[in-house]
Amino acid sequence: MWLTTYRGRRSRIGTASATVREVTVTGKALGRAVHLPAGYYVVRAVGPYLLLSKVDQGPLPVTDMLWDPVTERKVREFTGVIAASATQIAWQPVLYRRRCALHVINSVTFGSETIPLPQNTRSFFGTFSADRRLLAIGMSTSATPGGEVVLGRLGVIDTSAGRLTVLPGSSVRAVTIGALTFGWLADSHRLVAILGTLNGPVQIATWRPGDMHLQVARLVPPPGLSPALGESG
Repeated sequence: MWLTTYRGRRSRIGTASATVREVTVTGKALGRAVHLPAGYYVVRAVGPYLLLSKVDQGPLPVTDMLWDPVTERKVREFTGVIAASATQIAWQPVLYRRRCALHVINSVTFGSETIPLPQNTRSFFGTFSADRRLLAIGMSTSATPGGEVVLGRLGVIDTSAGRLTVLPGSSVRAVTIGALTFGWLADSHRLVAILGTLNGPVQIATWRPGDMHLQVARLVPPPGLSPALGESG
């Protein structure tokens, strides 16, 4: 993992150049400390590189940078990143004439795949399975001029085949899209999605390759509590 530090208490994070250093889980330093470009922070390590994002991005769409900590140089930029793993980045650029596609690149080989999406569909979040073979994405079939999602649904992409499966029964309304979270159970291809609000009923759905539809259960959590998913389910 990478430890980030700023010089002085009065540093303005939005314009300061942070110092980062790779460390073990016990805190032992690995390699030398390097300075990030001013105003950037580390999203995560991707292969031998770091995926960086600006602290102050401004209006959408967001553009992130793949950066080499050895040469301290930019490798390339990605607009509309929705997910990143230890070796992959998934992103969707601005729609062009309502034609939509999601791109996945391998940061080691730099081989890439382009996956067509339904017309006028934008992916707003995604997460890779532990073995990075599957990519779950949240999609909006329409949006307001300000970019707010009107209707959302879930899909799963087989990255090796470049094929999208839209999960039947996963559509959610705009009023609840912010309450939708999803992730993969650790070391598995079982996807778990949670739809619910604080102090209200919760729907928990699961899916794995081969299922014809989501397996849905409904529960009411104790007052003041709500279920949450970690990075691996």
